[in-house]
Amino acid sequence: MTEINQDAEGNILSQKELKRQLTYNPETGVFTRNIANIHTVKIGEEAGSVNSNIDGKKYTRIRINNKRYLAHRLAVLYVDGIFPKHQVDHINGDGTDNKWSNLRQVTSAENQRNARLQANNRSGVCGVSYDNNKNRWRAQIKVNYKQIGLGYFIDFDEACRARKLAEEKYNYHNNHGMRRPL
Repeated sequence: MTEINQDAEGNILSQKELKRQLTYNPETGVFTRNIANIHTVKIGEEAGSVNSNIDGKKYTRIRINNKRYLAHRLAVLYVDGIFPKHQVDHINGDGTDNKWSNLRQVTSAENQRNARLQANNRSGVCGVSYDNNKNRWRAQIKVNYKQIGLGYFIDFDEACRARKLAEEKYNYHNNHGMRRPL
């Protein structure tokens, strides 16, 4: 039985209807059209367009029945038969890479443990900054929305080691803090 699902925006789409309209290739992450329309859409044509969200991150969006869906959420519906309850993380940080092997369902907190290095980071390492008042490097980490201080260090590398150990302790993803394109 095909379950009817509601996405985060309240749109209702079944796996059956999705598969009627699109074909998903899990190895490439590409959706193609199964149905043509009068205007511009042709059968076999790649579906979707890449758009940026408010913070500049790029995602592929696909229009189905005059509603826009994020392609990574459609991939979960296509493969698993239901819309994801929480978020879908692009493991490599590329919001347009919708290969099945690059997607994982996660909570918001889990997704934050695979965040890219922020553009305004001055030290080059997440959670490590220089405190001018103490003339020391400060290491910290956020866990369950709470900031945890890891200490102050004279040596930058020691601060980085403390942060890395904390990332391992709190199950941060190996890609966390890497420089990655939006």
